[in-house]
Amino acid sequence: MTMQQQTQTQEIIEIDTDKISTNPSQPRKEFDKKKLKELADSIAENGLINPIQVKEIEPEHYEIVCGERRFRAHKIANIKKIKAIVKEYDDDSQMIESLIENLHRSNLNSVEKENYVYKLWETGKYSSKIDLAKSLGKSSSYISGLLQAKEIRDDTHASPSIPSRVLIDMSKSKLSDKNKMLKQLEKGKIHSSEIREISNTITKSPDDVKDALLENKITVKQAKNILNIHDKKTRSKIIKAHKEIKSIDNNIEKDVVAKIKPSKAKLIKSKELINDFRYDATESQKAMQTTIKSLLKCVQLMPVMDDNQIKQLKHYYSLFMNNLIHGSELLENISDLQ
Repeated sequence: MTMQQQTQTQEIIEIDTDKISTNPSQPRKEFDKKKLKELADSIAENGLINPIQVKEIEPEHYEIVCGERRFRAHKIANIKKIKAIVKEYDDDSQMIESLIENLHRSNLNSVEKENYVYKLWETGKYSSKIDLAKSLGKSSSYISGLLQAKEIRDDTHASPSIPSRVLIDMSKSKLSDKNKMLKQLEKGKIHSSEIREISNTITKSPDDVKDALLENKITVKQAKNILNIHDKKTRSKIIKAHKEIKSIDNNIEKDVVAKIKPSKAKLIKSKELINDFRYDATESQKAMQTTIKSLLKCVQLMPVMDDNQIKQLKHYYSLFMNNLIHGSELLENISDLQ
């Protein structure tokens, strides 16, 4: 039996929330209380647009497969019944659908995204990362990057606050060098936007230049210039000189650092946000193309669909159009770039 047959949509019904249990194997463990309250207020005012999905574990008692945030929001809003679709699942298909549903949420942090993709890959249901990427409407580079970030995070025990992008940027470096970069990053000695350039530079540097760069004695630009000097003693003198100059500069700047730091921090933050936007915009474009192609395929198959499948398709099409309209409305509020 195929997964599609196993998860064929049933009609939407209303179920008492007291008869529904959360999934103990739910991959997502943390829920933002503020955002849950916002969702609860929205549901209370507008109703639930997208029903949750459950499976019946015993007569008239159900377990959530997809939609725990919506279920929790109902509890907060004290709404006694919730719209749901009851499906039959085997253990594998339940886990996979739950992982995919959560992975498409926009408010996941880097660690959650890495874990979801890793768990999907570990199910063994996908013959290649390209197949996994297609099933998620993502690029294969996006999937490979998250799997790579997961491996690096596990090896380095990197803080959850470190974005996946930063870990991917340091992928070419040795484990010991990764740990040194993360340590400097946590201390604020270097910035996440510099990681890729630092990582690329140290892979080509002799040990003395690499150590000086990782210990923040010299800048990336200085390290690149020193690489052209083959005599180790000469390099050592230049590194020492750079360190002394930096010390002098730090002493001179002490009186004005309080004024400089905020503007410098804002400049660095802006650079990081622009990089994030570039990355998200590229992935959004790829996802949009995949979604439209998927929609066209569904439309072509409408003549052979039953009533339930057409109803499901129309519902998802409505959600898709609402997302497009909502995105357009948000963009209309941005005038500075027009």
